[in-house]
Amino acid sequence: MRNLVVLALALALSACLSPAEPDCFEVPATVAPLRGGGWDLNGRSLGGGGGWDYNGRTLGEGLEALAVMDARSGAALAVVRGSLESSDGVPVASGVVVLRGALSSRTTTAQIDRVRVDDGVPLYDVRVEGSPLCDGLAMLAPGAWSARGDHVAGPGVTLACEHGAIAKCALWGYAPWVVGDAEHAACTRMVRADYCGDGSSWTRDGTLVDVTDVDGVQQLAGGMAFEAGWDEAGAVCVRASRYQIVGASGETLLPPCWAALPRCDDADAAFAGGALVANHALGETVAACR
Repeated sequence: MRNLVVLALALALSACLSPAEPDCFEVPATVAPLRGGGWDLNGRSLGGGGGWDYNGRTLGEGLEALAVMDARSGAALAVVRGSLESSDGVPVASGVVVLRGALSSRTTTAQIDRVRVDDGVPLYDVRVEGSPLCDGLAMLAPGAWSARGDHVAGPGVTLACEHGAIAKCALWGYAPWVVGDAEHAACTRMVRADYCGDGSSWTRDGTLVDVTDVDGVQQLAGGMAFEAGWDEAGAVCVRASRYQIVGASGETLLPPCWAALPRCDDADAAFAGGALVANHALGETVAACR
């Protein structure tokens, strides 16, 4: 899979992303002001899309469930390689399911219809209590994600909207059932520029990045400067932040962990230091919102 191919798809979908952000950069609350120190569209939402929001914006839009059951028979359903299946392993292309929420005892009913499979990732139209879950389609991702953006393995499933980091990384070739949970999680950290691994995003929706990885799933297209290497916990090493964010007094605003992060100049150095995914970016300058 080449990044330039993904770029063409991503650009076509860019109008479906979240509403346009302001011209200034909305700095995460964890900010610590410090002095200067083929492409894909990324964004900061973990789950993606709009519509019915179970967990709140800090986790990204989507739906996290501990169990998925057939509404008619009450039988448990499984999610295998992103595909909804009956207990005897038969794919379920369409049906009404009961979702038991992970954050409370709440249950809800969803109509799930498989629409297509993109790069080995089944995508579904999901309607929860009659309303669309996403601005688009959703994937069924194994496990859950915490408010800090950590993947939590377990029997549950996350219905992640296709324009959020969880589904986007799977569609780029980093589906957890293909590359493993750690590399998929590293991609979600990279997409959201979550340098510190604390759930804070230091990017903007629609930002261009050039991505590569230790397994060669994606190859660099070229034309951008190296930014950072990533693992499932955040940035492994950095060269420059994705955006040069300028504060009211002309100071450069950087993540609070920035000074403690090792420096690296290219993807090879990042992989030698334990990174699973690395990226290049344009390094645009933008003023912080006041």
